[in-house]
Amino acid sequence: MDELDSLEDKDELTPAEEKRQEVLQKELDRIDARMDSAVNRVLPQLNLCEANLKFIKLGSHKILQGAILAKSDLQGADLSGADLSSSDLRGARFGLEYNNINNEVLRFESDLSGTDLSGARVDFVTFELKAGALPIIPRIASATGLSKMRYASTPSSLVELRDAFKKGGFRQQEREVTCAIRRTETLEHSTTAEALFNYVLFDLTSQWGMVPWRPLKIVCLLILVFAIPYLAALRVSGNAEIWALWADDGVEKRPALEPKAVRVTADYPGHGSVSKIARAVLVALYFSLISAAQIGWKELNIGSWIYRIQPREFTLKATGWVRVISGIQALLSVFLIALWALTYFGRPFE
Repeated sequence: MDELDSLEDKDELTPAEEKRQEVLQKELDRIDARMDSAVNRVLPQLNLCEANLKFIKLGSHKILQGAILAKSDLQGADLSGADLSSSDLRGARFGLEYNNINNEVLRFESDLSGTDLSGARVDFVTFELKAGALPIIPRIASATGLSKMRYASTPSSLVELRDAFKKGGFRQQEREVTCAIRRTETLEHSTTAEALFNYVLFDLTSQWGMVPWRPLKIVCLLILVFAIPYLAALRVSGNAEIWALWADDGVEKRPALEPKAVRVTADYPGHGSVSKIARAVLVALYFSLISAAQIGWKELNIGSWIYRIQPREFTLKATGWVRVISGIQALLSVFLIALWALTYFGRPFE
């Protein structure tokens, strides 16, 4: 791996790297001392973008607040007690695991215990820490980009962070970390077919439970989209049609001259105050709603509940390609509504 070349297959810094770390530590100490003696303590923005900060101890430095640490290498760094609030940590690496030339597994994990990450940007951060070395949970809860964090070899640190959010009652942050774990697992540790399957079914629809209301929004969008072919079936004659069927056991009796099954068109059912086009659009939308709601078990059926609010006792049935499209819409809606229920009331992706 290119990013590990500087380690020269050892679990410690080279003399040159140690010298650079020593110089950096002295420079940070000098800045801290200058800030302590200054009358107006306005912290400058420290730019350590893409810096090599392996194994460095940064916890005592005040200058880190709002620092730019994007793409910096913080493998094995000790940041315990550091104030990294409002800092930019996008793409930073907090831990990594690899095999050296002797095939020994080397791990470089950072210590963030007591670190203040309030308002920090943690997009694409490689989050692998020492066990029990999490930052202050109420502070990192305000960080942005939690769902874009990732892990290199093991999700244990992200799982630990998720459990801490769960214990602290940070439900949305818990969902975001779950999304980060599943996305890394899908992109880095799955086959192409499996990754595509998971992306379409779970990431696009709910972002792995991070946006639990999105499935219902998609259902509403599908109702509008599927109403378009249903509208065409109402206005064009052919084998694909929508029919209104009177109930045999209904309280309301159908008119004597009206057949049991009547094809629904722009003219039927008729309402004098509504134009043909508006009537057809309303019927198409209603049939699309009924198709999406055909889920349930026995009496617990959403579609049957909707039928009960009709002023007349009849059901809508389709033939031909309209029936096929209606079935596809019903299947999609069943999946999306079930996904909403599971992600909103439970934790299906943990």
